Formats: sequence, structure tokens, C-alpha cells
Amino acid sequence: MTKKPLISVCMPVFNGQRFLAHTLDSLLAQDYGHFEIVILDNISTDNTKNICLSYAKKDARVRYIIDDIQVGVSDGHNRVAQYARGQYFMVACDDDVYEPDCLSKLFEIIDNNQDIGLVFCDVDLIDENGIRRPSGSSKYCLFFNENNTRYKNVLLYMYKRWPVPLIFGLFRTSLYKQTLPFTHIDSENGERNVDNLFILKILSLARIACSEETLFFYRDRDRGYPPDWPRNEKYSYMIKHQTRLSKAFYDVISNSDFSARQKRRLKMWVILNWFYFFKKITRKKTRSLRHLNFQIQKNEK
Repeated sequence: MTKKPLISVCMPVFNGQRFLAHTLDSLLAQDYGHFEIVILDNISTDNTKNICLSYAKKDARVRYIIDDIQVGVSDGHNRVAQYARGQYFMVACDDDVYEPDCLSKLFEIIDNNQDIGLVFCDVDLIDENGIRRPSGSSKYCLFFNENNTRYKNVLLYMYKRWPVPLIFGLFRTSLYKQTLPFTHIDSENGERNVDNLFILKILSLARIACSEETLFFYRDRDRGYPPDWPRNEKYSYMIKHQTRLSKAFYDVISNSDFSARQKRRLKMWVILNWFYFFKKITRKKTRSLRHLNFQIQKNEK
């Protein structure tokens, strides 16, 4: 088993004590044995450190590192990648769960297809109580597969824009590091669509493949996001954000090696998508205002 390529499973973590042990148990139970788990602790203040140290003590495949500065989510992913030593790379969250054959089945696909840069699998959800349920992500296995060209995948993804499960697939480490860093699109909400932009860059660089088996369970839980902004500020921000995101997509296409004709079509698709999402935003605003007027009229009766 040790003759097989090393896989680096990299996990940035902050205060992950609640589900961390469950996640590590599922990773260490993998039937593909030649991997490392690199945990970069973003200076946690709960019991995360003790949990990680106990696992590192009993299993040499676990490497625990405490970061020297505290950063946001995407910067944590940027920083943990520098410690990866494997030929293949996977991001892990501190609360997700993996089937024992997740790594082996993804590795088999990518290792047998040298022109594939990323392979992902179908994913279901697991709630805070450990109850599993379908996620509806199987449609991504239908859309994104090894038969697609990079051009088709980029075109499809600009419309779909949903990074899970692709972002948690198995990458060639060289491709992953080439695509870094995760870059912020705006300062108001720095993490929004950072992962979507990263995946679009990946799709512009390499073909991808998919296993239709459910090998991964994404934790569906309250992540402590801040409350919504006031309605007018929210819609104003969303329009500006979509404009900035479209500009970022446009730049990815401009810097790609697609043909001039493909670039023109993809750039046109970026513009059409901006109008599509603008329409969605304004439609939601109209519906919200209609609902508000209905409630006012109802209360006046």
C-alpha cells in the first residue's frame, strides 16, 4: 500500500471540537492507507488542540500544526495547502463524514486518467444529530464528467455555481496549488463566491471526472452566519457583488488558453448570466415587497 502515491488530506480548523473526532475517525478508517491528514489550527479556543494532539499521538499519519496568525476561512485554505506533501490533494472540513472507500475509489479514477485534474463523488447530507438524507447533488454527476470538454464545463458551471461537492474532491496537488490563492471578490462579505471562483479556475485548466457513488456526507448545520442586512442594503450589495463576480469570471476566461472563438462565446455567456442573476435578485426583491404589502394590508383589516 505504501508504494501508492501519497494523498494529502488538508483540514483548516477553528473551534471544531463538536464533530472533529467523528470526522477524523472516518478519515483514518479509509481503506487506502497511504495518506496524511494535515490539520492547520487557526488558533482555536476550545478543545480542538487536545483532540488533534491525541490523534497525532496515536496515528503518525496525522500532522497537527498551529498557525501563527488568525485568518478567515479562505485564507485558511490558502495557508494549509503549503504543508501538503502528496501527489494528490483533498480538502476536508472538521465536521464532514467519509465512507471507508472514498479515497480509494476517487484515486482509482484519477490515477487511471492522466488528463483528469479533479475527481469528485456524489454527496449526501448529515445533520447535527447524525441523520443522513439525500442532497440532490446527483445532477452534478450528470453534468460534470470525464466526457465533457473544459469549455463545456466552464459554460455549465457559470450557470450552476454550486461548489459542493466539487470543492471537496480529489485534486492533483500541482493543479490545486497552481490555482491558488482563493481570492476575495469584495470586502463587504469576503467569503461569498470565493469557492465558486476557484472552481471556475480549475475547470478552465483541467478536465474533471465524477463517481456517481455517495462517498461523502456534508454536514448540514447552523454555521453561525451573521443575520441578513436590511433589505435595501442587501439588494444593493447583491447587484454590486454579481457585477464584481462577473468581472472575475471574465478575467478567468481572458487568461485561459481557450480558442478566440470559445473565449468570445464564454464572455457573452458571462454577460447573459449577469442579466439572469440580476433578474433573480430583482424578482426576489419584488416578491419580498409584495409579501410586505400583503402583511401590512392584512394587519390593517
